[in-house]
Amino acid sequence: MTEDKKFEINMPKSLAFKAKFDVDKMNGYVSPISLDYETIVDTFAKAVSDDFDNAVFMAISKADIKVDKDELIRALNYDRDSYSTGYDNGFRNGIRAVIETLTEALDDEDEDDD
Repeated sequence: MTEDKKFEINMPKSLAFKAKFDVDKMNGYVSPISLDYETIVDTFAKAVSDDFDNAVFMAISKADIKVDKDELIRALNYDRDSYSTGYDNGFRNGIRAVIETLTEALDDEDEDDD
């Protein structure tokens, strides 16, 4: 009895679809449908962001807090950008710390061998 093995590759769906279509092209199959997945994903992301912004505005309005909607949306976008930048910086710093720790451990190991 043979067992089918599945190999999973974790990648963004847009890349997975692109990889599938590239393989199809290599096999000689050209799909009659062409989709730009990045545009589709960007469109959905913007729609979700817009819905979220409107929900935040409505919640603030229901609490009888007066706020300019355009200013609020600018502030939300600024916060998202700040969060993203902070996350990226933190991730880079974490990677650096791991590399430094591993380098020190390897250096200590080399010293112990001498």
